[in-house]
Amino acid sequence: MLIAIPFAHYIKGKDWEFSITFGPPIMIGVFLLIDVIPTAIVHLSHFLANRNLKVTVNNDNKVVAFQFLKSHQEFNYRFDQLRVIRYLTLYQQNKNRLSTGWSNYSYLRFITEDNKEFNISSTVMTSDQISIEATQTRYIFWPSMNASYRDNYPDIGKQEQDRQLQLDNWKKKFSDLTYEQIKSRLEDPDKFDKLPRMALEELLEEKNATNSVQ
Repeated sequence: MLIAIPFAHYIKGKDWEFSITFGPPIMIGVFLLIDVIPTAIVHLSHFLANRNLKVTVNNDNKVVAFQFLKSHQEFNYRFDQLRVIRYLTLYQQNKNRLSTGWSNYSYLRFITEDNKEFNISSTVMTSDQISIEATQTRYIFWPSMNASYRDNYPDIGKQEQDRQLQLDNWKKKFSDLTYEQIKSRLEDPDKFDKLPRMALEELLEEKNATNSVQ
């Protein structure tokens, strides 16, 4: 911090009294703002996200166990059931950048076949501790974490429901068309988007089934 005194005097042209009085406190304030406080925030986010999570890796059997201590839930996956994304900071991409305490944090995201996500802090486990090749590496500026676990299945289910509702609406709209009219419209594949085309194809199949029964 003493370097702030000659810096303020020679570079900024301040007198010695000002440089001695205000130089060090200003440098300490800058250090707190760009390093200490951000590092504390990132570390706290990593701690809170993973505080109830225990990760056990069996590299011999190629199995990972994610155990939540409070809820007593445990999820076990084989390595081939997982996709791994590494989230690294921009500093870890280019070591010529300014290094800070928080720029060395990172986390791994494990995405399962059943659309669950487990986010594991580098304070708990690094990619060197598990023999799974990361499928992707993403570089981010701010390496904070929100949650250790997310089940995406409800979101996917909602999207599927919305899609089915739109499909049903298209089918209702085309329901008065005859078999020949539907067939004629399907002859031009670029005339309709995916959902209306699917609705026409389903109606055609239904009319085919009805005609076969008759």
